Amino acid sequence: MNFSVMRYICDRAVLQCGEENTVYGTAAPNETVTLKITDNKGNSAEFTAKAAEDGEWKMTVPAYPAGYSSYTFTFTCCDDTFTAEDILFGEVFHITGQSNMELPMYRTYAPFKPFEYELTPYIRAFRMNVETCFDGSMEEKEFRSGRWLCADDKEQLMIMSGTGYWFAHELISALDVPVGLLDTSSGGTAIESRFSAKMLKELGGYEELLKKFSDPDYQKNMTEGDLKAEGEWIAELDSRDCIEDKLASGADCYTEKCDIPFYFRDTEKLNGFCGRVWFRSTFEIPNDCDICDGELIFGVIIDSDKIYINGEKVGETAYLYPPRLYKVPAGLLRHGSNTIHISVDVKSGTGGFVSGKNYCLRLGNRVIDLSGSYEYSAIPSGQKEPSLSLTFLPSLPLSEYSTMTSPSFRINVKGILWYQGETNVGSHERYPELFKVYAEMYRSRTGKDLPIIFAQLPNFADPEIADAGLMTDWADLRLAQEKCLEVPGTAMTVNIDCGESNDLHPTDKKTVGTRLAWETLKLVYGKKTKDYSHCISAEYKDGSVILTFDGPDIVLSNETAKYFETVHESKRCKANAVRTSAHTITLTCGEKPDYVYYAYLNDPCGPDLFNTDKLPVSPFNIKVK
Repeated sequence: MNFSVMRYICDRAVLQCGEENTVYGTAAPNETVTLKITDNKGNSAEFTAKAAEDGEWKMTVPAYPAGYSSYTFTFTCCDDTFTAEDILFGEVFHITGQSNMELPMYRTYAPFKPFEYELTPYIRAFRMNVETCFDGSMEEKEFRSGRWLCADDKEQLMIMSGTGYWFAHELISALDVPVGLLDTSSGGTAIESRFSAKMLKELGGYEELLKKFSDPDYQKNMTEGDLKAEGEWIAELDSRDCIEDKLASGADCYTEKCDIPFYFRDTEKLNGFCGRVWFRSTFEIPNDCDICDGELIFGVIIDSDKIYINGEKVGETAYLYPPRLYKVPAGLLRHGSNTIHISVDVKSGTGGFVSGKNYCLRLGNRVIDLSGSYEYSAIPSGQKEPSLSLTFLPSLPLSEYSTMTSPSFRINVKGILWYQGETNVGSHERYPELFKVYAEMYRSRTGKDLPIIFAQLPNFADPEIADAGLMTDWADLRLAQEKCLEVPGTAMTVNIDCGESNDLHPTDKKTVGTRLAWETLKLVYGKKTKDYSHCISAEYKDGSVILTFDGPDIVLSNETAKYFETVHESKRCKANAVRTSAHTITLTCGEKPDYVYYAYLNDPCGPDLFNTDKLPVSPFNIKVK
């Protein structure tokens, strides 16, 4: 058996300070493995372990204090040597969840806002490839891939979790120690994706899925089937597309007109459309513009796109969510008239250009507006139904237990940061139970009563939904997250002011990460930071409801409150709200209501309630006494 050391231990790793750490690996049965730990002054200590009959060895590294001085780890076994350099001891946290935790720093770039970051060698993140597995009998001991990223290298910093980076940045400021992040986040993951087959069976309700997963070729067949279906769909559109080859010639294939941005649902001809739509427009670049360094900023497009300027492709994106930010190659733009062509493939029948985004070309300090009038030509899909349903494997139960979760049990961490819930929107009733099971699983498997600090979902209105109205699926999930605080050793950050109405992936990860750090400093280290305020009672008296809050003084941020409602016999009525003392808000309501709702909407943009610590109050539904 080849000698190996766990992937987590490599150059620039961070190990938990002040506690023992266990290191694992493989070797030939009964072979001795030696670890020599050397500090930067040349002082060293040696430790040994013997491989078991199955070839696995494990070794306990004694507690080392936190510090900025690095160590070299040298492992030897027979004639094999493995060296890991620049190892630090600091505070290590497991950051996990779905896309808003995974979202890398480069995706937090907003073209018309300052792009903040600071290079430092003391924020490091261990990141692996996202992989799924549906073999219920498998529990991997080792990540299939992984490497340490260090924030002193801009290239590496840009692919770190934005939320994780800002969390670590604030923690270093408060504790003056290096911070390591074990990052197992994965876009689209459901909380159940982190559960084992045994756990899912015990929970119940997953029997049909587990039956499907029992096919050893389930993932292979599903992936191959989806790729084949998508390939056939695209090939069929390509065969009918007579426009792309004629972009440079200026052939007139365009028959309809529209104004970008718009949602296809809002037009008679494109409502429910499935297929490809080509858009064309011309724009002028003044002679005094520098055309050597162009950045095309083209909002968010549903679903996939290719964009051409003057007949040359400048960028493409294969799915809905990312912002379209494309560098325009030098020599492509010209003073005077230019032409833009946009190809949009719509697989689900809900296409469009997300409103409220920037659609423009930036040339240095000059901005050319590219919204407005376009011509278009539609190429319908040959499918009878406007849908190409691709299976997103990380959203399925069990999918990330073996590959992304069970290997993390072997890493010693101080706590867990959890930013997840978007995929569980719509099934909020069970979320507190699932969260409790997740917490119990992790604590049981690591043998540590680990603190869990989680982020409540921000505001968001799904751009694919025609009428957001009073939709409350996200609002319900937020209330379910509040109930998760009943699990001991947990804390929650409120982020109702951090979202973007038209973007599932808001760019403000600094606020979220910083708030996670504040809650961590209180829960884990007992430090005084900023406090949230909570509504603790609602009492009816003489035609009014008095809401009482704990924590710092309450502040109404809007001159006229927008998001207070009284509820009587399920009828919701907007209520006038007045701050009547440092800890009370009074609502005028006439008859006694059953409940008071605050910000009980998917997208309460610009919320009403903050406190003097400048933290938002969590949305609530409270029974009136």
